[in-house]
Amino acid sequence: MNLRILYLIAVINQLEYGVLLPLIPILFLDQISKYSFAGGITESFGLLLVSLIFLSFSFSQFVSAPFLGQLSDTFGRKNVLFFSSIVIFLGHSLFLVGILQSSLLTLFAGRILTGLGDGVSGVFFATISDVTEGEERIKKFGIIASASGLGLVLGALLNFVFANGLLEIPSTELIPFYILLALSFLNIGIISQTLQETIKSKQQLRISFLTSLKTVYVSLIKSNLRFVFQSIFLFIFSLTLFTTFTPAFLNNIIGLSQSQIGGVIFIFGLLIVLSQLLLIPHIIKRYSKIHILRGAFASVGITIILLIQVSSLLQIYLLLVIAALAIGTLYTLLLSSVSLGSNYNEQGRNMGAATSIQTLAQITPGIVTAFIAYNLGVQAPLYLSAVLFLLSIFVVPKMFRVRV
Repeated sequence: MNLRILYLIAVINQLEYGVLLPLIPILFLDQISKYSFAGGITESFGLLLVSLIFLSFSFSQFVSAPFLGQLSDTFGRKNVLFFSSIVIFLGHSLFLVGILQSSLLTLFAGRILTGLGDGVSGVFFATISDVTEGEERIKKFGIIASASGLGLVLGALLNFVFANGLLEIPSTELIPFYILLALSFLNIGIISQTLQETIKSKQQLRISFLTSLKTVYVSLIKSNLRFVFQSIFLFIFSLTLFTTFTPAFLNNIIGLSQSQIGGVIFIFGLLIVLSQLLLIPHIIKRYSKIHILRGAFASVGITIILLIQVSSLLQIYLLLVIAALAIGTLYTLLLSSVSLGSNYNEQGRNMGAATSIQTLAQITPGIVTAFIAYNLGVQAPLYLSAVLFLLSIFVVPKMFRVRV
C-alpha cells in the first residue's frame, strides 16, 4: 500500500470542510455577498439554515457509511473508494449549481449527494488496518487522521487568499469551490490509476439497511467496544457543535469577515495536523491513553467556555491552539482504539460503524441546536459543546475495562 497516495486522496476528500466552513455562513447570514440567500430572511432563520445544511450532509453520510464499510470488506477498499469519489464529485457539482442559480433545493441536494459519497471515511482507516498492527497502526492512523486537518488548512487558505482579493481574479468568493471541484475530479483518476488493493480475504456480502442500523445499535449498546464507540459519539457530537457554530459566532458576534474566519480555520486546522503527525507519536510513549484522553477532553471543554468570553482576535488564536492540539489527539486515539480492539475480518465493518456513529453524532446536534440557536443565539450551542466535552471525561475510564 502506498501511504502517500492514500493520504493525498484523503486530503482532497477533506478539503471541502475548509472551503465550506467560511462559505456557508456567508451564504445564509451575509446580506452583502452577491451569492447570499440571506436577502429577505431573518438572522434567526439564517442560523437555522446553516444548521440544516450541515445536517443534510451528516444524515446522508450516516445512511451510507455502514454500507460502504461492509461493501469494502466484500468488493475491496479500492473499488469502494473509487465509486465514492465519483459520487462526491457529482455532489459538489450540484451544490455549485445551487449557488449559481440561487436554488435552495439544489443546494441541499448537492450536500446530500456529497454526504452519501463521504460515508467512505471509515474505509480509509480500514485500509490502514489491513497492513499495520499495534503502535504502528496508531501512528499511521494519526497520519491519515491528519488529512482532515490538512484539508481544513488548505481549504481555509484558499478562502483567505481569494476572499481577501490577494489575487486579481473576478468572482473570488467561489474560486475556492471551483478548485475543490477540480481536485475532486482529479481524485477519481488518482484512485483509478494509482491506488493498490490492500484487503487479503474478502467477506461474504450480507448487507441491508436494517443490518446497518443494527450494527450501529450493537456497537453503542452491546459491543465489547461500546464505551469506545460511546466516547466517539460524545466527542463528535461536541465537536460538531463547536465547528458548526464557531464560524457563525466569529462572524455574527465578533464581526470577523470571511477572510478572517478563513485565517482562524487555517491556524486551527494546521495545529490539528501537527498534533496528529508530531505530538501523538511522543505522548503515547510517555503517558497512558486514559490520562491523555481525559486531559484532552477537559482542555477542549474549558477552552470553549473561555472562547465565548473573549473578543480579541489574538485571544481567540491562543485558545484555539489548545483546542486544536487536544482535538487532533482525541480523534486519532479514539479511532485507533476501535481498530486495535477489532479482529482482522471486522475492520471494515467496525470502522464503518465508527463512521456511522460519527455521522449520527453530527446529525443529532443538527436537529437539536438548529432550534437552540434559533431561539437562544449562536453562543448557546457552544456552551452545550463545552459541557459535553467535560462530561466525556467520565466515560473514558470505562473504555479501559476491555482491551483497546
